[in-house]
Amino acid sequence: MTNKIFDVLRYLSEVLFPALVVLLGVVFANVPVDHSEAIIAIVGAVGVFLGALINYKRSQYNRGE
Repeated sequence: MTNKIFDVLRYLSEVLFPALVVLLGVVFANVPVDHSEAIIAIVGAVGVFLGALINYKRSQYNRGE
């Protein structure tokens, strides 16, 4: 994984996905959307998965693998 890809994925997992979950939560609380809770849960799960992947790759890099 290149540094640029790593930085983009890190930005997505640390900034974009958490902000998107909050935004969707506020919007869906005020605008009725079918399956809004499921959408928020899926977006949040993708963000958590991406964060776990980034943390794993960072630990590999720090160990020198």
